[in-house]
Formats: sequence, structure tokens, C-alpha cells
Amino acid sequence: MLIMKFGGTSVADAVAINRVIDIIRTTSCNEKKIILVVSAISDATNILSNLVEFAITGDICKCNSTIQLFHERHLILSKNLIFNDCKKSEADKIINNYFGEIHKIINKIFSSSECSDQLFAKIISYGELLSTAILNIAMSARLIKNILIDARNIILTDNNYLNGKPLIEEITKIMPNIIKQYLDQGYIVLTAGFIGSTITRETTVLGREGSDYSASLIGMVMKAREIQIWKDVDGIMTADPKKILNTKCIPLLSFNEALDLAYFGAKAIHPKTVEPALLGNIPIKILNSYKNIDNQKGTIINADITKDNSKLIFHSITYQENCLIISIKGNLKSYTDILHTLVSFNIHIISAMLVGDKLKIIILHNKFLKKIIKKFNISIIYEEEISLIAIIGQNLIHCNLIKDIVKILNHFEIKMILNNISHTSLVLIVDKINLFQIIQKLHDNLLV
Repeated sequence: MLIMKFGGTSVADAVAINRVIDIIRTTSCNEKKIILVVSAISDATNILSNLVEFAITGDICKCNSTIQLFHERHLILSKNLIFNDCKKSEADKIINNYFGEIHKIINKIFSSSECSDQLFAKIISYGELLSTAILNIAMSARLIKNILIDARNIILTDNNYLNGKPLIEEITKIMPNIIKQYLDQGYIVLTAGFIGSTITRETTVLGREGSDYSASLIGMVMKAREIQIWKDVDGIMTADPKKILNTKCIPLLSFNEALDLAYFGAKAIHPKTVEPALLGNIPIKILNSYKNIDNQKGTIINADITKDNSKLIFHSITYQENCLIISIKGNLKSYTDILHTLVSFNIHIISAMLVGDKLKIIILHNKFLKKIIKKFNISIIYEEEISLIAIIGQNLIHCNLIKDIVKILNHFEIKMILNNISHTSLVLIVDKINLFQIIQKLHDNLLV
């Protein structure tokens, strides 16, 4: 069984969706059981989020124009994708019905000038509901046997509407019973990523990168042989190709390396996506939907990939551009209270360590941070304009590695080196102004 997940840029327009359908058709010749997980068309979630904001602030003109343009975009997609008149009429009816529901919810928000998390989750779920409905009918019009299953019937979560935590035990009970019957009958099963529901069937969403997470969850529960994540990139790169020269696609990564890459800022993968695949020991493959299926290798994320447990291997360099170091002088109780407070506000703590009589915390920059910890009546020093660089590889707890890094970067100041976070990462804290020069220097010496 194969899971194929297609992101927003892969279904951005009719040309992109036709490429996706060709990939599915080619794959189905060799793979008899396929589950498709599909995102909303590109930028749909942002548009729907903006729509809510316009409604809350009372800008009805922007509401109406945004809905109209977004509605037309889906109708044009249907027109350019589905040439069977009967099927096109079916798609347009579904599109029009969904936009009728969107209008009603937006009018409700406009009238009250407020939007609950529950209502917000419902609004932003329409992106995936629309894209999967269109793809379902487009494939049927091309005689590809497929069935659309509402994700809210198979992904059950807690009541956190905007960042739903999947109820694995419940999902494991219901999902195979719903999906397996269709796979056994030769259907390609299509469902939406990102969306789930509570036990009482109220819509929830899975938060950032929720569609990839959906694919990984389904892969774990259905015991897939592989989870494919189709994007608009060749795979996971040795560094950010928009910032760094001479980057290459990484053919193989371990699960632990992928987790570290995601944790330290890489956009190609999210920790939530890796975790279910790791639990089920299912390989994840990152592929490019804009390239011919026969002419790419992508990146495979698998179990431990090294045979030599002592060999030093470098795979990638990632970064977090906007970080902050907080130095706190207090006592153990105040340190614990501050850390608990930061966690409760979902502030990303990269590292916390005792240095002499001070607690140093490295976090991603957050505009609310100073306000959050202002109530603590203790000495706090902020060091800003800081960036993080994470070198990712195998066996990076190595006696000579730090000495080699310092030698490579002899013209740059390194504020801090964290080499005890994991065996697959070495973290440097540097001045933001030198960030990309340092990454290029490391990349040229370690990865090229």
C-alpha cells in the first residue's frame, strides 16, 4: 500500500493537477492500493484566514470581493480541468454549495465581529474540501476509479480546533474499516489532508503542515510500505538553495536527521510528519510533482542508514534566522516557572542551559516574549540579532569536529556551540549579520 500526498503548489492550477493525475495514473500501473492525501490549492488557507479577518473588522467589501475571486478561481479550475459537461456540472454544483456555506459563516462572523476557534477551523477547512472534490471528479472524468472519503470520518482529534491532537486509538479502530473495503475493490482512495474532527464530528484542523501529518498518520495506521510527499522541490537539499550556492539533493536521511532538520528550521519536512512514520518504521520519500516521474530520485527518509557507527557524515545545514538569547539570574524555582510559562505560550525553546549562576535560554524570536515574562521580577538580559545554524549528519559527537569547525570559521565569531543535543546535529549560535556567509563557508568545506 502506498500513500501519495500532494501539496498546495502541486495542485495550484489545472496544469499542475493534470501532472498530478498523470503521476497517479503511472503509479497505479504498478501499485494496486493507493491512498491520496491532498492539500488545498496554493494560498487557499491564507485567503480563507484573511477573509475571517476582514469579516471581524467589518470590511464587507473586501469580504465580498475576496469570496468572489476565490470562487471564480475554483470555477476556472473546474472549467480547465473537466471537459465532460455532466462531470463539470457536478463539480460546479459542489463548488457553488461550498461557497454558499462560506458566505453564511462569514456573514455570521461579520454580524458578531468575532470568530471562535471552532468557526475558524471550519472556514479554513474549505480549501481542502474544494480541492479534493475537484480532483475526485477530474479523475472520474478520466475513468480513474477513485472514491473521496471525508477526512473528518477517519481523522479524529481532541477539541483543540486549530491544532487538533489525533486520537490514535480511535483512529486505529475506525480508519481501516472505512478505507480497506474500497482498496479491496480496486478504488484509489482520496482524502483531504489538514482536516479532522472531534468525536462529536465538529471540524478541526491539524495545525502547521497538517496535510503532511495527515499522510503520515494514515500511513502508520494503514501500515503502508511507503509515504510519498510530493512538493515543488527535488527533495531535501544540503542547504537552502535560495540562499546558498552549489546545493544538492540528499538521497538518504535517517529519521533522526529528518527530525533534527525539521526542529532546527528546514521547511521541507515537519517533525509531526516524521513521528508517525518513525513509529510505524515506514520510509518517507520527498518527490517533485513538477518533474517527470521517471527522472527523479528525491530524498528517502528511513531508519538508521549508516553501517559504520563511527563514521562522521555531513548531510545538510539548516538555520533559524531570528533567534534570541535570554540570560536570567535567579533561582531554580524562578527558572522552572519561566520555562513552564514559555512552553504554555507555545514559544519555541531551542535550548536551555545553566552557565555559572545564570540560566541561558535560546528561543525563536517572539514579539510577545518580553510582555510574557515581564511579570517575573528578576534580572533578565536579552541578546538579539542572533541566528542559529544546525549542521545535520551522522555521528556528530566527534572529538575533533568542534576544532575543525572553529578552524573553518576562523574569521567569524561563534557565540556558542551546542554539541550535546543529539548525535545527528551540531548547533552554532552566530550574529545574524554573518549568517549566510557562515553557512556558505561551512557548506563549501563540509558538503561540497
